[in-house]
Amino acid sequence: MTRPKPYSTFLDEVKKQELEAEVEAWKKTKETELIDKLTRKEAAINEWERKQTSKIVEEMKKFESKLEKKHAKALQKFQKKMNITKAEANKMTTKARKETIEKISDISRISDRALATKNLKCVKLRFS
Repeated sequence: MTRPKPYSTFLDEVKKQELEAEVEAWKKTKETELIDKLTRKEAAINEWERKQTSKIVEEMKKFESKLEKKHAKALQKFQKKMNITKAEANKMTTKARKETIEKISDISRISDRALATKNLKCVKLRFS
């Protein structure tokens, strides 16, 4: 048979268990406080991030709007240049056609004169 422990040893064990329970309760309390504090900090950080992100998005929208306006203005400028170029090309084409028609008309007139006079000398003199 085993002998029962002395009462003082029993009291020491009980005190030890009470101390361990107190330390464990304190530890859990402090851990909970730290976790709560971390949760609050994370919430504050998330709020800061959300505000900064919304500011950046607004800034980006303004920048995109400016870019779109510049793009539209540049397109108008180039469209205007294209229209001017097209108008000049049309003028040059019209001028070239008129000159060609005049030359064809001259050739017809000279050929008619050559046929009327039955003389090729005027044709040869004109195009020599």
